[in-house]
Amino acid sequence: YLRHGLSLLDPTTRWGSFYDLTLEMSTSLCELEASAGLFNESKVTANEIITNAVCPDDKLRAYNALIDSLYLDDDVRQAYDLCRALLPGLGVKLPKKACSRHVAVAFVKTRCAAHDLKKRDVGSCTKRKTISIMK
Repeated sequence: YLRHGLSLLDPTTRWGSFYDLTLEMSTSLCELEASAGLFNESKVTANEIITNAVCPDDKLRAYNALIDSLYLDDDVRQAYDLCRALLPGLGVKLPKKACSRHVAVAFVKTRCAAHDLKKRDVGSCTKRKTISIMK
């Protein structure tokens, strides 16, 4: 249903004309694809969201689904590298010589914090607020 709903919107203008609707439908689709084991489709949808989302907060769920898809598709190294690249931008400090254990612990803490975000918090798109919530 989500894929069909997105197909009803003009792909060249939907992110500009129907941003909130496109973001919510695309993000839900991305998560469902990852949950259903459609990893390639989920990666494509996540990359579309990451490319078109206006603020970092709008990309969080897509990054989460992308990391899940990479990990579950046995591309653990790429999932690890993506976590390592994203966590500092979310205010998580990693040791200079971070091992996979450091990244995994920071990722789990950040994921739990992101899971607790309410829609009103995510909709504000303020990096300072996101970082303070995640701390």
